[in-house]
Amino acid sequence: MRFFRASHIVILLAAMLIIAPSIAAAQTSTPTGAFGDDAGAICVESRLRVGDLKSIDDTLIPGVKRATEEAHQWQGDARLFTLRLGCPLLVTGVKWEGVFFSADAQAFYETDTGKVEPVEIDPSLIPTLAPDRFKMSMVYDSLIEYGFTDDLLLTAQGGVTIKTSTSELPFGPPGAPRGRVYAHLSVEQQDVVIDVWVSMVDGAVYSYRK
Repeated sequence: MRFFRASHIVILLAAMLIIAPSIAAAQTSTPTGAFGDDAGAICVESRLRVGDLKSIDDTLIPGVKRATEEAHQWQGDARLFTLRLGCPLLVTGVKWEGVFFSADAQAFYETDTGKVEPVEIDPSLIPTLAPDRFKMSMVYDSLIEYGFTDDLLLTAQGGVTIKTSTSELPFGPPGAPRGRVYAHLSVEQQDVVIDVWVSMVDGAVYSYRK
């Protein structure tokens, strides 16, 4: 009986020596993010990177549709005024939210917070976004040409904000022509936050930097 037990122990030890290297290799073969996801996944750190913008065009229209449906539950005449792109908490992937204006309610509604903000402005002066031709891949190309790199993070409070700049409701630096739609981003580069506005028409980049 003693010999039988000892032999079993020897066999088990030998099996463990064979299996252990393969277990160690499996544990280190794929880098993971903070939530156990692929380190290259979008929003893996619950923050957008410049590189995340090049492959999310197919998420825009479904995201706008979902936000619009939510806004219409608030007011049937709600129309899109501002579009926001960010990272949902604790999961990878992007999420589109919107700020909508209702002339009937004379107020803005934010889909991400549910906040309603009354406004005193002529409804005809509040532009409506039509995002069906927006391309985040174009924004990405403009950022790379401007000198940013894929790994740079957007600020935690920022993400991307898309809005029309008008004379009555300016959006962007004075040098950015009015009457155009811009994507605003705050990019962290070498411990400095750089704000840029990218034209959704031609990809031109504007900032307050001289």
